[in-house]
Amino acid sequence: MCDFDAEDILAGNECHKEGGLLGVAYYAFAEDIEEWPSLPNSPANFAESATLEGDFVMKPGKYFSMLESELEMSEYKGEGQGSISALSAIGRHTFRQVAPSSQVVGFVNANKNRRMALVFEGYDGSRRLLGKQSWPARIASFEEGTGQKLAEERYITFVMDAGKSLPFYYAGEIPLQPSTPEGIIVDEFGEDIVDEFGNNIIE
Repeated sequence: MCDFDAEDILAGNECHKEGGLLGVAYYAFAEDIEEWPSLPNSPANFAESATLEGDFVMKPGKYFSMLESELEMSEYKGEGQGSISALSAIGRHTFRQVAPSSQVVGFVNANKNRRMALVFEGYDGSRRLLGKQSWPARIASFEEGTGQKLAEERYITFVMDAGKSLPFYYAGEIPLQPSTPEGIIVDEFGEDIVDEFGNNIIE
């Protein structure tokens, strides 16, 4: 990734400079992913070197799930880390929920050391992937609080991060339905209808 020719680096599109993230991101556990999207073998420029190709392929029955945050309370930050001669990068996505449910508390408790992939999207329409096969995302820190006064909010905040590079751009599909073995046809509700030979497999 160090052998590109110099390019003119232009300012961003003036029509899409909004900050902030959508209130919904999507996550999957690394062990549920059969194939990850990858960078091009021979990127021609800087933009291609930061843009993934292909889609996620999930193991049978596995898919991405929604992770919801309060509007305008989630945030992404990327920064350099390490010495100036061996500089690396880390990306961090912060989630915040007000009046957290037992579900989100259980999610943090159960998955605080688990490897994941996280797809998040900005209001400008750009979609990025936090975590990759060689360095999946993990919950790096979390905090839950009640406040001291009735007018204060109960909340939970947790941060997911992944290192080595800033999150790559991802334009592929996000699998939101259970994957099925090759040759199985499913209906709109995800129910198997026929097998690869046309046999009805619904009782």
